[in-house]
Amino acid sequence: MIVCPKCDYQRRPEDTAPEYECPRCGVIYEKAVPRPLGGASLSMGHPTRPSRTERDDDDLDDQSSTRARAGDQRQLVLIGAVVASLVVGYVAGREHVKYELRSAMSDAVEGFKRGLAGGPPPPAAKPKVKASKEQPIVGKLVRKGYHEGEYGRGAITFTVDFTNQTGKPVRAFDGVLTFTDLLGNEIYGAKFAINDPIAVGGSYEWDGKLDYNQFISEHERLRNAEPENMKLVLTTKKILFDDGQVKDFGQ
Repeated sequence: MIVCPKCDYQRRPEDTAPEYECPRCGVIYEKAVPRPLGGASLSMGHPTRPSRTERDDDDLDDQSSTRARAGDQRQLVLIGAVVASLVVGYVAGREHVKYELRSAMSDAVEGFKRGLAGGPPPPAAKPKVKASKEQPIVGKLVRKGYHEGEYGRGAITFTVDFTNQTGKPVRAFDGVLTFTDLLGNEIYGAKFAINDPIAVGGSYEWDGKLDYNQFISEHERLRNAEPENMKLVLTTKKILFDDGQVKDFGQ
């Protein structure tokens, strides 16, 4: 008897289909594809389910990859902790480094604030001011204050006492006034001119002012400086004596 290679149907004597055709599924015997062993049928377009061994191998691969990634992360965390410890230890053992870092951060913040307000860039650090020896006219800061004007226009006010040590009556003189801190670091400096006479050994009390601009760092430092923490350095440029002689100190 003939058995269909596709559906395993065994042909019977009473079947009326042609001898070359399966009575059940109608397939031509010569063109039929034999069924797989075990009776499992294949469906085109659907992937076969992996075997247990294949799934176990995939799981092992995934677990190995996860463990490798976790190991890499732990290694990065360990390296970061070591680097952070070295940095903290280095900074903690050097006070001057911490001071420089704080100063740099403070300057950066001030510069950022000026930039937002449209002010000028921060000035370069100024050197210490050395007082000239044997000044013919000596200046002394008497007082310093601040005057709040109209429309928010303020002025820094100060009074300076000038003493004539030239040995001759003075008719007028000019020079540079420099305000410093107690260590000689410059706070603010400006030119000035006095057109009032000073007798020999006499003194002259002069009231000056500076129009305040909050966006200029020197103005800000001068306004906030306490008089007891300041010094005044006078550098004389020219002196006109009562007899008409002019002496240029060329400083």
